[in-house]
Amino acid sequence: MAEFPPWGSQQKPDGPLTARFLTADAVFALDLGTGALRWLYEGRRIANITLSVGDGTVFFAEGAVSPSEREEALAERKRLAGEGLYEPHLETDISPDQRDVRRVVAVDLATGQVLWKKAFDLTGCGGSKMGSAYARGLLLFFGHFSNHDQRFFKRGQLAWRRITAIDGRTGRLVWSRPLNYLRRPVIVGDRIIIEPRACDLRTGKIVPRRHPITGKEVPWEFLRPGHSCGVTSASAHAIFYRSYCAAIYELDQDQGLSLFGGIRTGCWLDIIAAGGLMLMPERSSGCTCSYPLRCSVALVHKPDRPRGNWPVFISSGVNTPVEHLALNLGAPGDRRDSRGVLWFGYPRVGRTYSVYNAYPQYGLRLTLNEKLLADGGFFSEDSVVDGAVGSEPPWLWASGCRGLLALELPLIDPQAGEKPASYTVRVGISAARVEGTEPQPFAIKLQGRVVAKAVDLTASDDSRRAVVQEFRSVRVTDRLLIELVPSKTDLSVESAPVVNFVEAIKERTRQPAKTKPAT
Repeated sequence: MAEFPPWGSQQKPDGPLTARFLTADAVFALDLGTGALRWLYEGRRIANITLSVGDGTVFFAEGAVSPSEREEALAERKRLAGEGLYEPHLETDISPDQRDVRRVVAVDLATGQVLWKKAFDLTGCGGSKMGSAYARGLLLFFGHFSNHDQRFFKRGQLAWRRITAIDGRTGRLVWSRPLNYLRRPVIVGDRIIIEPRACDLRTGKIVPRRHPITGKEVPWEFLRPGHSCGVTSASAHAIFYRSYCAAIYELDQDQGLSLFGGIRTGCWLDIIAAGGLMLMPERSSGCTCSYPLRCSVALVHKPDRPRGNWPVFISSGVNTPVEHLALNLGAPGDRRDSRGVLWFGYPRVGRTYSVYNAYPQYGLRLTLNEKLLADGGFFSEDSVVDGAVGSEPPWLWASGCRGLLALELPLIDPQAGEKPASYTVRVGISAARVEGTEPQPFAIKLQGRVVAKAVDLTASDDSRRAVVQEFRSVRVTDRLLIELVPSKTDLSVESAPVVNFVEAIKERTRQPAKTKPAT
């Protein structure tokens, strides 16, 4: 029996199975009522973790193939590559006798009748750690290689890691792609979560998202900052995994990463979504990792939570040119409003973090070069706020910056060839809630020009004494400078305005109407 190639699984694809891996020479079914044998399939070197069941069919892969099957599978791979169904990578440099060719078998669950069997070149799908899954008519082969491969990912050494999708009914290869993933994939609906991204179940193509700031199409991604042990699990609406502690990424609104602190989940599959609950069995006892909550936990979804959720949005790529930048000053995290606008908390929480850039970093990097009064600063209060202003969500007024004198929004990068643009600028401002003090009038400057001479919050009829100032057609070539100029030079923080949020929306340039040529 052939041994592994000399390279490690982190750097190049594995070759054939070895004797070190758990295999069997038969698959069988027993009658649960009587214990009698229902059927028996006899084969050779059937990898235990390649078994999957779906739609009344049992699927598995045999490692023992004949020379003719191997030759036929390799010729089929070349043909499928020409048709665009098989995307080649490093496995093209591996000799034919070292490629991971296996016989995939489909057996009727009730009778044991072989429905189809066919040899496939599954090089790059995990080697000795190959697994399978069945969903929506597709049989997938992939690998779970290691929990500690971030350094190889950063160096670009995992791009060869492959998923192969086979039609479960016919045995026809649907697609096979190298997908550059860190851990065992997990299927959620019509997408496959391939950490740190996702691909389409039907095509294997990377799932995109619209960047909430630039509007450009970028890969959807999530992140596992901190400890890297653990396999990702999922429900229909969220994925769960171990990070610094238990981590939750809600898929429906795509807001970002939430951490459930104080508890250490296990090193493998230890967060289970079932029956409307998220279950975390105790796994920290006896471990050198120090976590205060050494107990099992069950969480239930609370759809009407008034305080909402404050995750941290994760995305790679640049943040300019800005199409829509919404900043919730002082907020403890990021949050979408009912319109789908993602409001970014500022200052940014923790470190910046992205597996696509310098590791480790965390979330969206943003610096506003703010200037404050001597005792000024950011704050966050209860997000259930009475007396919200206008149509703005109440939680926008629950945090802010006291004593803010100036800040700069990076909207355009001229060094990258980005052109100047005009923006609509909205600023949410309220009075400090300090008993016995009155807010002092102030002026607002944009790009050094006064756009509001005397904003007086005492004149507001609103119970919170808050206003939303909106300015259109503000020309920006690089950074947008926003200044609050107090009417008194000795202004105190207690009487200074509170800036709760800032929003910059790029204005569309109207194209001239087309005219018909004269006749």
